[in-house]
Amino acid sequence: MTKKDYVKLARLVQELRGQISQIESEEVKKVCYLLTQILVGKLCLMLKEDNPRFNVDKFKQACQLEE
Repeated sequence: MTKKDYVKLARLVQELRGQISQIESEEVKKVCYLLTQILVGKLCLMLKEDNPRFNVDKFKQACQLEE
């Protein structure tokens, strides 16, 4: 995968987080955010395996997980 692919994945996560923010139930919203964090964690493992130079922190920041 290329940097371009990583950017696309991060944008998808951002979009997902935006959709989650529209959920009215705070409990459901918390669960969805947690699932998003798990998804990003698993993506990071996969992407790091694909490219040892993959920067996990930069990707998480791009996904806006670090607030």
